Amino acid sequence: MSTESAQRFYNLTREMRKHQITYFNTRSLTSLHNAKKYETMVDEIITAVQKKLKVIEEEKQSKLEL
Repeated sequence: MSTESAQRFYNLTREMRKHQITYFNTRSLTSLHNAKKYETMVDEIITAVQKKLKVIEEEKQSKLEL
């Protein structure tokens, strides 16, 4: 993960947590909506990284079988 990607992930996670905390303190529907929006973005990044790691692992296994 590049520094830029790591920074983006950090910023999205920080925003997600900010909105989650606000929601839990206020039960504001706007905060809930925002928390879910950021959670979806964070989840998308996690899924993409998991896919990349799976490909890397499969390539390693393929090379070991040669």
